[in-house]
Amino acid sequence: MYKIGAVRSPTVIEVGRTELIDRKSEVRTIQKTKRILDQARGGVLFVDEAYTLLPSPARSRASDHGASALRELAKSFETDNGPLIILAGYVADLQTILMSDFGFKGNFLTKILLSDPTPQEIARMFFSKFIQRGFVPGDGLTVTYVAQQLVAHTEEEWRAERNGRIADIMFHACRNEIKSRLLGKEEQSVYSLSPRKLMQQSDSKKIPFLPPEDIVFTAEDIQNVLMNGL
Repeated sequence: MYKIGAVRSPTVIEVGRTELIDRKSEVRTIQKTKRILDQARGGVLFVDEAYTLLPSPARSRASDHGASALRELAKSFETDNGPLIILAGYVADLQTILMSDFGFKGNFLTKILLSDPTPQEIARMFFSKFIQRGFVPGDGLTVTYVAQQLVAHTEEEWRAERNGRIADIMFHACRNEIKSRLLGKEEQSVYSLSPRKLMQQSDSKKIPFLPPEDIVFTAEDIQNVLMNGL
């Protein structure tokens, strides 16, 4: 966007519900959302799975402050040098947001409808996520292999309902898989597994020193998490 002159800053910030919402307080949710808007000022703010900010019967009203975050996002359209906001999510849910009284009407002039990602594309997303976090692929773990395992162990309808979120689900499931393998089942709920954290805690008696190249996602990990169900 910056290169084509659509925004003044090259800043791109991607957020989801967790980065915008404070479950304990509406006031703190507003403050949290404002901080994100300030960080993205002049650049691009990408709100992934924006529909999760809509009120949900699965959450208590006392902790469901998504509407407040949406209103703050809408208010940014009235400010100078506010970020260019991109909302991503399911078509029907995004339409609900745009047609609501949150303040988005007339402010989104472009809609892009993307087809469901293929297993190959989901596999690429998965690779991108774990490599960015400092993990490395083990022998035999390739984009093609992951895509084949997705086709073999998941239904097309299931994938269509979750789309790109499958990459996140797989990442967390695989991290738990190697956490169990490296730290033991009794400890896996106590420690957060991260190559960088493990390196920082190399003097700890409880967690061994493990360089990033030894923290691998294996083909067996992928097979296990998919066969056991995500």
